[in-house]
Amino acid sequence: MNDLIKKWIPEVKKYWYIPFMLLIGILFMTFRSPEEEVVPAAAGVSDQQYVEETESRVAEMLKSVDGAGECEVTITLASGGKKEYVRQEGSVLVITDKEGNESAVVSRENVPEIAGVTVASKGAGSVAVRNSIIEAVSTVLGIGTNKICVVLMSG
Repeated sequence: MNDLIKKWIPEVKKYWYIPFMLLIGILFMTFRSPEEEVVPAAAGVSDQQYVEETESRVAEMLKSVDGAGECEVTITLASGGKKEYVRQEGSVLVITDKEGNESAVVSRENVPEIAGVTVASKGAGSVAVRNSIIEAVSTVLGIGTNKICVVLMSG
């Protein structure tokens, strides 16, 4: 046993800095101040603006689907977007800009949840085009195909 310890001690002396570096790393992770983690979020958009922008982006994208023709997109929301704020000692952290305007610091902002999408398309009379539209909308918005309705556009 004594021989084992005598062989082990020189190896430990050779790599003495590894436990020291681990300890410093743990201390840095433990004692960070909340201000270091805070990054003010850009001004968010309202749910209505989100819906309008998304509808126009999806309609523009559907123009490239072969056979779809002109499309109109309507999005219905299941819930609005949510913001989570940075808290420090139980209260919301507020920052003040150069003009004296105060705003809460957002830590996370979730986009609204989509309940369903209706697409009116001139090419929706074809089953192949309808399926292409459903797959494209499902992929772009990250929603299930059961939440997408494609109908033939009148006129």
